[in-house]
Amino acid sequence: MILMYAAQNGHAGIVELLLKYGYGADVDVDAQDDYGWTALMHAVYNWNGRDGVIELLLGHGADVRMKNSNGNDAVNLAIQKTHNHGRIIALLFAK
Repeated sequence: MILMYAAQNGHAGIVELLLKYGYGADVDVDAQDDYGWTALMHAVYNWNGRDGVIELLLGHGADVRMKNSNGNDAVNLAIQKTHNHGRIIALLFAK
């Protein structure tokens, strides 16, 4: 869950440290919370103009196609939430 919180809040430095050095089970890049959300989904949904977290997660193999309990993947969430979803979608498909 630590990775998800860091991703949700745009803390690229913390995300990088967790992915690089680990912190127990919390560094599974595709781990899902109780609602099926991954760190990538949290980063996309709460995007604040900084691409670093998304790029880090994708660089460590985050699965863009995973779906949450509502059937949404990261692309669906980008379309729903962000005002600049084209930029996020481009990052997701560049993987």
